[in-house]
Amino acid sequence: MNAGRKRAQKGTTFLEIVLGLAILGLVGSGFMTALSTSYISSGKLQVQTKAENMARDQMEYIKGRPFQVAPATYPVFDFWSDFPGFSVTAQAFPTAENDPNLQKVVVTVSRGSKTVLVLEGVKTNR
Repeated sequence: MNAGRKRAQKGTTFLEIVLGLAILGLVGSGFMTALSTSYISSGKLQVQTKAENMARDQMEYIKGRPFQVAPATYPVFDFWSDFPGFSVTAQAFPTAENDPNLQKVVVTVSRGSKTVLVLEGVKTNR
């Protein structure tokens, strides 16, 4: 009777192999899903970071330009061609106080037809 038990426990059964492969498949698919989500998030973060840098650079460029009476459109920094697919607009609006020497500047960064970032700032007439 002992000889029969030892013989039955000698190798792995088909059921154990299938169960092990199923567990391995579940763990592998979970890992691949996490990796895919991470890759997508990384791409979105790169677009957002690029848009923030473009908007800040554009705002600094506008602040160095001569004051224009609002409403006005300021010229766009000319190196955005290095970022294909992105576009930048910069507009000036009067403030709520209607001070002619103060204006609200709105820089909008778009990618394709979607607005990625809107940055607002204030410009004064020095």
